[in-house]
Amino acid sequence: MRLTLRTLLAYLDDMLEPNQAREIGVKIAESGVASSLVDRIREVMRRRRLGAPGIGDTPDANTVAEYLDNTLPADGVADLERICLESDVNLAEVAAAHQILTLVLGEPVEIPPWMRERMYALGPVSNAAATHRGADAARLSDGHPAVAATEAAAAPPAAGTAVGSPRREAFSKTIPDYLRPAPIWRRALPVAFVAGIAILWGVLMWGDKALSRFFRGEEAPRAGEGAVAAVDGQPADVPGDGAIAPAPQTADGGAPVAPAAVGVNDGPEGIPERGAVEDAEWELPAVAGVDRPASPVDEVRPFVAVDVPRAPAGQVEPGAEAPGAAAARPEEPPAVPRPVAPVMTYESTSGVALRHDAAVGDWFPLPREAVVAADEWLACPEPFEAEFDLGGGRAKLRLFGGTGIRYAAPPQGADFAIEIERGMLALERMRNADADDVDEPAPAADAPLVVSLIVRDESWSITLGSPGTRCAIEIVPRQPTGFEEELGDASYAGALYSVSGSVRFADGGGRERTAELSEGQWLPLGPEERGVAGTSHPLPAPQAMPTMPAWLDPQSPPLTAAVRRVRALFEKEFEPEVALGPSLSPVVGTPEPMVSELAVKSLALAGRQAELAHALARAPHEESRVAAIVGLRIWLGQNPKQGDLLRASLQRWFPPDTIDIVYRMLWGYAPDDARDPAISAELVQWLSHENLAVRQLAFFHVRNLTLGRTYDYLPHNLPAQRVAAVMRWQRHIEKEGALLAPASP
Repeated sequence: MRLTLRTLLAYLDDMLEPNQAREIGVKIAESGVASSLVDRIREVMRRRRLGAPGIGDTPDANTVAEYLDNTLPADGVADLERICLESDVNLAEVAAAHQILTLVLGEPVEIPPWMRERMYALGPVSNAAATHRGADAARLSDGHPAVAATEAAAAPPAAGTAVGSPRREAFSKTIPDYLRPAPIWRRALPVAFVAGIAILWGVLMWGDKALSRFFRGEEAPRAGEGAVAAVDGQPADVPGDGAIAPAPQTADGGAPVAPAAVGVNDGPEGIPERGAVEDAEWELPAVAGVDRPASPVDEVRPFVAVDVPRAPAGQVEPGAEAPGAAAARPEEPPAVPRPVAPVMTYESTSGVALRHDAAVGDWFPLPREAVVAADEWLACPEPFEAEFDLGGGRAKLRLFGGTGIRYAAPPQGADFAIEIERGMLALERMRNADADDVDEPAPAADAPLVVSLIVRDESWSITLGSPGTRCAIEIVPRQPTGFEEELGDASYAGALYSVSGSVRFADGGGRERTAELSEGQWLPLGPEERGVAGTSHPLPAPQAMPTMPAWLDPQSPPLTAAVRRVRALFEKEFEPEVALGPSLSPVVGTPEPMVSELAVKSLALAGRQAELAHALARAPHEESRVAAIVGLRIWLGQNPKQGDLLRASLQRWFPPDTIDIVYRMLWGYAPDDARDPAISAELVQWLSHENLAVRQLAFFHVRNLTLGRTYDYLPHNLPAQRVAAVMRWQRHIEKEGALLAPASP
């Protein structure tokens, strides 16, 4: 076959026979012009706001139709293909029209016989005419009901019927019931119902004495007015303030005796004894709009359940006193109370932040102006940002999309404490709040702000000097590069940025190694760059930032209209009282690719590996499947010993013969594996697998190992397109020996 634009379109739309498709695929692979044209066709068909050919442009619609029908003369074909190669608009029109016709003609619409007969029988006619036409049509059509109905509708008037005589029923009788206006009583029924409710409400309101006095403008009687109390048959006196008091009595008929308080026994100095009010409950006064934080606990992680061992019956638990030990124990100094985390308030007016509920085991949207308790996990999903106030205006905390933290009680010498699971956050020291604005005394004006940071099992501290100092921290979890690999200390990479002012970084508990960062500098925080905490190895010297990270740059371009639209759509998917799993699991299948991808990333941020396995197997968009792969790989890096849990999730959504393949590829490959001929051939072979998720995983690793090489392969392409791309990958392995050329000895 000749390699023309028409045959190229037929190849892309999978209209050729297998042998023809194989022949065209080989020619495309051998021709650089044809390969670039294939990429161009795919690009112009996906391009948004490309427009349509104008009125004066050539070719017109009829010429394009003749070209697609293969009825255009040879000279016209050459002219049209030349125009398409010179104009993206005309090329996109011809390619898209060819694709649409392929789908329409390849899957014709089947019309049921009952629908065809019903369409033929439409038309309001009189009974006599319908009988006459039905008899004639039955005679002419040999009893076929569909032809009979057609002929009856087209038959001339019967003999003896006057021309112009009414043969149709009244138009009002032919209107369907659902189009006819409702009767008056049915239309008036809702109005009467509402009026009855209003009258009943008015009667009840007027019958209330307090409300009736209010509407009449009368003053309500004071407590005790007109009330008479009797003590031992004698009327009670009414004091001037309206309180009811019993009449004075005397013990011997003379001197009055003061009445005793009811239900209260006076203790020393007039303080009521505790036994006097046995059923009373003592509570702290509630403050409107403020949730009191729960008592802090040690290391409350939402991702891992820890069982605390209990001592057997009759034994004393570790840390508990044995009976009678208090008498023999010498006096000890009073214990230093554990510091309480300062108030942390959610301040964002838009976007979404999540709070983990340990009792339910899921995440819920954080209400506006909510107070965050100590040891509470928070998360900010993409593409939102969340702002928090620390200590009543002492500092501002901003979480960027894809960040998970825990707000903790600060250790001795620190003002705040934050455990970072992953993501990006910014800290800014504000001017010290007045003592009247917060419950705590304001610190000295020149006192630095010390923030304790916890990353994995390490403890750091950063000190912000003067007010206005701003810094940012980025923690990126690493993905495994080998089968069932345990990353250990190298499970993350990170960086500290000094945006404004001077920042001091200290590494490791009481054996600090410090570094001073001035404005515009950054410090790597990965374990490889810093070394082991507590050693004599110094920290790396801070370096100047060549460019400000885009997520920190205040002058970065604003969000586009498309991103704002997707952000608004995704924000509507979060319901205040609904958990994250039930809210976002159905969103993965939405037709919007970006919304589906954001839903998968949010599930990955929450560590919900079961939903991620489902998304990998059933997500309709490539972006969502890639997000599920990355989320599962990060989860495996943090939970290397929970591979059996992932296998159980894969068994629900994958065929048995693909579970081991998917599980192996989720652990990843190292660059040295790409130089292995056997592993390289296996990955390329999986590019032709019948399961879409297997092809997606194989392409994910092949592209990453070869630094972005694709050879025009896409996992969701048509089979003929994938065959040609896989052949190019196989020739690449034959030429290089593997995905990457083996290192020279």
